[in-house]
Parts: sequence; structure tokens; C-alpha cells
Amino acid sequence: MHVELKEISSVKKLLKIEVPKIQVEQAWKEALQKIQQKAAIKGFRKGKVPLDLVEKQFPQEVQQETMELLVQKTYPEAVESQKLRPISNPDIKPKPLLAGQPFSYEATIEIFPEVTLKKHEGISVEQEEVVVSAEELDEELKRLQTAMTQLSPAPENTTLEKGIVAKVDFDGKAEGKLFEGSTARGLSVDFGSGQLLEVFEKQLKGAKKGEKRSIEFHYPKDYFNKDLAGKNAAFEVTVIDLHKKEIPEFNDEFAKDLGSYKTFQEVKDEIQKRIRENKEQESKHKLTRDLLTQLIEKNSFDVPETMIQEELRGMLESLAQELKRRNQKPEDLDLKEVLAQYKPEAEFRVRSFLICDSIARDQKFSVLPEELDEHLETVAKNSQQTLDKVREYYEKQNLLGALTTRLLHEKSLEFVRNQAKIKVTKPKSKSKR
Repeated sequence: MHVELKEISSVKKLLKIEVPKIQVEQAWKEALQKIQQKAAIKGFRKGKVPLDLVEKQFPQEVQQETMELLVQKTYPEAVESQKLRPISNPDIKPKPLLAGQPFSYEATIEIFPEVTLKKHEGISVEQEEVVVSAEELDEELKRLQTAMTQLSPAPENTTLEKGIVAKVDFDGKAEGKLFEGSTARGLSVDFGSGQLLEVFEKQLKGAKKGEKRSIEFHYPKDYFNKDLAGKNAAFEVTVIDLHKKEIPEFNDEFAKDLGSYKTFQEVKDEIQKRIRENKEQESKHKLTRDLLTQLIEKNSFDVPETMIQEELRGMLESLAQELKRRNQKPEDLDLKEVLAQYKPEAEFRVRSFLICDSIARDQKFSVLPEELDEHLETVAKNSQQTLDKVREYYEKQNLLGALTTRLLHEKSLEFVRNQAKIKVTKPKSKSKR
């Protein structure tokens, strides 16, 4: 077999492959036998049609089967002979298959790029010092206080206002037509929390238990549900019940009600620790992204479009799932606009992946069996499963390779962070309005 390699770009190659006549003849016989097994000709049992009759009756099928067999057998050999790492299926363009002649075809492929970093030392970045402010601690405590708040029946003559929780029934229409979500029974509404549109709440404010009100308004033009945006709405609302909030005080009893604390100070310490850990993780992520951004700017290399499109496809699938969780329709999005918005990030991720891969190979990083086990043990603990079950799942789903790559890339990122010149800065104060 003769293979000629032509470079279209650093990541796109053209293989010109010529298969010798003897191999073509062997593939032709094999194709005849395969078609013989399924050929149906009157007067012959299935699989018993003579080969010369198969060749006469099904010339195009035999020719197509022969070419497919030849490509299947010779393409992997051609790729290996040129030491290429394909990342896409080949675009095959066969030449005519002529009797007694060699068979030729062209295969265009995209390959995994060979990235050689020229500059990855002495990169300077700024990292903001991690500080937990009193405001951040108060915000988390108030969130916890809200979660611990109980409801009790409101006194007679209580009117609906901020801080009151109402149970309501409503029936609504937009432009005179029913729509999804236009009817509710026994809906719990925390009045003044932003759960309802402000214009809706204004017309419901002051209502008492058992009161009915007619409410009319226009949905905002930028309303998230495009089917309702800008439309006139009319609702009939009945206040079924009213409750007041019993907000717990911050004290040791509050801490004990949480279960595993004895004092309120312990609660504060735990929340402060959690906030700090989250901020440290965010800071590390930002630092890593800043480092990768500089590496990308300092090192130019071609990126296969196939890799960008694959990353983009994954991002769009995640977006679609997120929209469905929020009861929004992915098809309402302008796909062209979304692609334009997401493609730069997709390219950034691919370039980051290739940079980490290059560093891992250059530094000869490896992942030891015990490092894989450590990660799998963490997964097992978090998912409350046995280590054997988790390992079996990773093996069946062929995820160990991806996990190994991820751990290698984490080592690459740690290597870059350790080499970087990091200037720690004071956190920027938030302006009060």
C-alpha cells in the first residue's frame, strides 16, 4: 500500500492512499461472499446463489461493498504509518474501482494538534486576598433565618402586605386566552419577596382572607416567557388564607434547633468557614483562568474546528437542560445569536485543554493507580455508594480514560500556578448606594 500525506493546515491533512491490485482482488472476493449470504434469486436458496451469478446480478452492490471493505482495512494502517492522531471521522473520496487495477482514494481528516508551548514561565497575575466581610456573613445568616422561619395563622382583619404569606387561587388569561400556568389552586405566595410581578402585587396589596380581586396589567416587553411578553393580562384572584411569619432570633436556641450546634457562635464560625472555602475556590478558578488566558495569548497554534464544534455542542446541551429546569423553551432562543455568544468560550476551553495536554506531556506527568482510587473514593463517599460500585460504573461507561486526562490536566494547572508570579491585592470595597 502506498500512502502520500499532504498538509492542508497544521491540523487538517489529506491522505492519498493506493491499495495494490492483489488486495483489491481479495476484497472483491470477500464482498461477493458477503452479498451471497443475503442475495435472493428465484430458484436458489438464500446463501446458495453461485458467486458468478451474484457478480452478474449485483455489480454495483459488489463494487460498493469492495470499496467499503478496502477503506475499513487500509485507512487505519495509513493513519498509523503517518503517525497521525485523528479527532474526526475521515471524509473519504474514492476513485473509480476498475477491474485488474489498484484502488485509490483520498481521506481528509482533522488531527490532534501538536502544541509546543514556547512561553509558560514567569507569568504575572493578580489574585485578590480572600476576606469574609461582615455583610457576607450577615447575608448568609439571614438566609438561614428565613429557612428556619415558621408560619402561624394571621389574626383576624390582617391585610396582605410585605412579610405576610398568602394562599391564593387564581385564574388568568393573556389577550383573552388561557395559557400554561394561568391557573393555580392553593398557591403559597410570600408577599413582597418578588415571587410575583410588582404590578400584580400592587393590585393585590391590602386584601383580606376570603377577599376576591380582579387584576389587570401588561406583562413587561422583556418578560422571560416570550409567549406572554408585552401582552395584556387579566386575573381573578381569591385570597384563601393568610399567615404571619415567626422569625427566630439569633441565639443559642436557634443554634440548637439546627441540630449539631450548641452555641450561636459555632453557627457563625461554620458559616464563615464555608464562605471562605467557597471564595477560595472561586479565587483559584479566576487565577487559573487568568493564567490560561495569558498562555493562550502568548502561544499561537491552530485548533481543529471539530473540537470547537464538539465543545459548543456540549455547551448548548447544558443550556437547553438549564432552560427546561426553569420552564423555558430552548427553541425560543435565537440559535445564531447563541452560537455567536458561546463560540469564543468554546474555543477558549479547547485551547486550554490543548495547553494542559501539552504541559502534561512535556513534564511527563502521570496518574498513579492510588490517585485514581483516591478520586473514586471521594465520588463513592459523596454518592453514598461503595468504592467497588463506583469503579464498576466508571469501567462500564469507559470513564477512567477521561478521569485520567482530567487529573493530568489538574497537575498541569498546578504546575503553571506554582511557576506564576502572583501578586496578592486587597479586595475591592463595594460601593454603597
